[in-house]
Amino acid sequence: MPEQIDPARRALSRATLGSGPLKRGSDRVELASRLLCALVVVLAFPVALLVGTVVGMDTAAQARAQAASRTEVTAVLLVDAPDAGRGEIATLSVATPATWRAPDGTRREGTVRALRTAAAGDPVDIWVDPSGTSVDRPLGTSDVVLAALFTGFTTLLVMVGAAVGGHLVVCRLLWRHRSRRWEQEWRAVEPLWAGR
Repeated sequence: MPEQIDPARRALSRATLGSGPLKRGSDRVELASRLLCALVVVLAFPVALLVGTVVGMDTAAQARAQAASRTEVTAVLLVDAPDAGRGEIATLSVATPATWRAPDGTRREGTVRALRTAAAGDPVDIWVDPSGTSVDRPLGTSDVVLAALFTGFTTLLVMVGAAVGGHLVVCRLLWRHRSRRWEQEWRAVEPLWAGR
């Protein structure tokens, strides 16, 4: 009665390209590269999730600190907003001189971004730091979410791209190695088959 082969053993043998006499060392290298590529792709998802979460938490903390230290005030334009030059045709706002009150009540002057159609005396909402200097608005929820998603997605793409790219490089090198070996062996065998 023929010996029965365990189905799990047969599947493992097929997955590892078998163990016959035609199996080359380069086949084992290609298999190892394929398995490593698959492992990195599988691990890329939790790593990307972790990186995105850490960046999101850090950005959220930064947003809370900015919201606590920045105040929204109303600035008054001192002159009409300048007409956009050739390089600023597509911009909706331009730098315009304005005045505003700092959180401590002192008067400040500087440039703020105002619509190109704004006139002198128009109010413009701006954000200032505790000293009254004009600053960017604090980061919002959408900024936090976008930073986390962008970083996580970029991490995923880099890891998957590196794994697949590395595997393709290994396959290319193995293909060149196999081609050289085949040519060498053919040069040795071809004269015998051709009758020379």
